[in-house]
Amino acid sequence: MNRSGGLMLLENLRMALSTLRANKLRSILTVLGVFIGIAAVVGMTSLVRGLNTSVQSLIQGAGPHIIFLRKFEPALFVGGLPEELRHRKDFKVEDAAAIRELPSIKESCPLVPWSETLSAGRRKTVRQFVLGASEAFLQVRNVEIADGRFISREDVSHRRNVVVLAEGPKVALFPNQDPLGRKVRIGTEQYTVIGTFRKFPNPFSREPDQYVVIPYTAHQKQFGKVEVFVDSVPWSPAVKDTAIDEITQLMRVRRKVPLDKPNDFAVLTQQTLLNFWNDITKALFGVMIAISSIALLVGGIGVMNIMLVSVTERTREIGVRKALGARRRDILWQFLIEASMLTAVGGIFGISAGVGLAWLVDVLFHFPASATPFSVGIAFLSSASVGLFFGIYPANRAARLDPIEALRYE
Repeated sequence: MNRSGGLMLLENLRMALSTLRANKLRSILTVLGVFIGIAAVVGMTSLVRGLNTSVQSLIQGAGPHIIFLRKFEPALFVGGLPEELRHRKDFKVEDAAAIRELPSIKESCPLVPWSETLSAGRRKTVRQFVLGASEAFLQVRNVEIADGRFISREDVSHRRNVVVLAEGPKVALFPNQDPLGRKVRIGTEQYTVIGTFRKFPNPFSREPDQYVVIPYTAHQKQFGKVEVFVDSVPWSPAVKDTAIDEITQLMRVRRKVPLDKPNDFAVLTQQTLLNFWNDITKALFGVMIAISSIALLVGGIGVMNIMLVSVTERTREIGVRKALGARRRDILWQFLIEASMLTAVGGIFGISAGVGLAWLVDVLFHFPASATPFSVGIAFLSSASVGLFFGIYPANRAARLDPIEALRYE
């Protein structure tokens, strides 16, 4: 750009700012739609991005190469299970033992879920996640013992009433005491505390973990037959695909699935869960874009309307500028820059509001949020582009005014 062109651009910017300052209320109302659209995009993008990062770390934190054996794919739960899938057979503890014998499997652990309140003396907890497991739990899941020990093979084989507490029940029942060796009542049964877990990193909650682990044999003795899950880990990442194939073939045989029938179970990995979550967030992004596009469209129409009014109000000014030597493209750029600046200012405030909203949600509700420079830059360019697109017609109309007729305009 030559020197005269640069000076003209600076002059157009100065005139645009002067016009915005002279009509503050009108400018604010004009870009309200742009402000809402950009704020919604930035705020929701920050929340979804932060949520994505947190979900990925949470899933990966459960175990680096864990293989989940479940009755259904997670996607089947969306919209409800089809009737023909509701009666799939439950897994058994023996399935975990059979999987452990596969060449590619290092360890396999049965998991039996339940929920129950815990008490110790006069103290009582909210309902806790009571998980029955084998001694292989620590090798399969990425959890660590803080004090004491974990359940042993003897605890499982002798159906001992022993329990390992997470931070939540430990603090609730023994706030200022060492819980090791003390008695805890789970429902109607009494258990001895043999260990406590370290807090599992959870980006969604800063509260203590609310769960306990007991031998699955003691779990079945107290709560009866409950649905069993099976988690396994291969010897190394290199044999993970082989392990999945071996588990699939084994379970087809154990569940007597005919050769011409599909699996009546699901073998899942962390990547399966991440793909499922990504599909959900893609749909959420689509809804966000649709909502924000409507707001930007409304804002753009408002900008076009107000710029047409501005052209009419400033007809004599346009005539004077043309009489003093302003070219058609100078007038065109004057109004295009004014429209773009109008929406860009709305975009800046929208970005600030979106980032502020995400930060507020994070602070008040501990919901993860993450605004990136890329998303902020895209939002700003989008807001400025709305002004360019919807300002073309008014700017072109101003540029085509006849200077003589414009000077006569009252």
